[in-house]
Amino acid sequence: MNRQMKLVLFQVLLLALLLSSCSLAPVSDEDAGLELRAATFTSLDLERAYFIGAYASVGAYDTRTDAATRTSSTKRDSSAEAAINSLKKHGWTIRNYEKTGAVDGDFFKLDAQYLLATKSEGGKNVYVVAFRGSEFNLSDWAGSDFDILPVKFLSTGTLVHRGFLQYTMPAYNNSTLRSTLAKVKADANAMLIVTGHSLGGAAATLYGAMAVEYGVPKARINIITFGQPAVGQPAFETRYTAAFNRYVRFVRLGDVVVVSTTAANYRQFGTKIQASGSINPATAHSKDAYLTLAKSKAPQYAGSWGAD
Repeated sequence: MNRQMKLVLFQVLLLALLLSSCSLAPVSDEDAGLELRAATFTSLDLERAYFIGAYASVGAYDTRTDAATRTSSTKRDSSAEAAINSLKKHGWTIRNYEKTGAVDGDFFKLDAQYLLATKSEGGKNVYVVAFRGSEFNLSDWAGSDFDILPVKFLSTGTLVHRGFLQYTMPAYNNSTLRSTLAKVKADANAMLIVTGHSLGGAAATLYGAMAVEYGVPKARINIITFGQPAVGQPAFETRYTAAFNRYVRFVRLGDVVVVSTTAANYRQFGTKIQASGSINPATAHSKDAYLTLAKSKAPQYAGSWGAD
């Protein structure tokens, strides 16, 4: 067994111990002072970000678009398919991407899956970049979620989780998505929503930071995540705490993924909307439960959306 594989196995064991310990007690978070426990929602743009972000984050799991990893035995994800079908029904144009991600010198090459949804709505050109969460395969778990070593983030001098960065880079390097950032940067009526569930939420946070470094104005960048782990060390938090129009994390009690990287000095920040969850970690982390939670926080937009 080579040194890299030994390191990966050590990381797997370390995070497994962390997850088991977290599941024995109620989940708490570092950013209790930023919790949004009783919010009033007066902006349709905010509700749009919650609602569409949730649909796109679930839709990113649609295996019908997962050409690189799909096999004859792949189980279709009915909720993901329903989310994509609903978005298309309501006029959203969706392009799906799948590409191997890599960080220099790393052993694993990740299957990064993400989508771009676009629509002109309410006088705004809305662009949504959504990342799929973890699938049950070795590369996602060992190569991304458990690859906890800190690495430099672009040229910012900050440090982020290597596995999460590796998963995000294909989207940042994608020529169509790079062109999309240029459009958002140049269009005063543009709105960018970056979203994802679980690993996808971690990628969304990093991609939002990439949009900042690309020069997209703060007022146009909205990050909406669901059950995401922390991605950056303290200097990353300091640099991006006030860098976005909105950065909202939906969290359900009992979701151990939310705290899974904090022991390695990765920090959560942004506004947290927290709801009741489950003592069962899998149920607490359910993407469908997060979709229901987001819809409950967007009554105006949900009403205009109508039936799926």
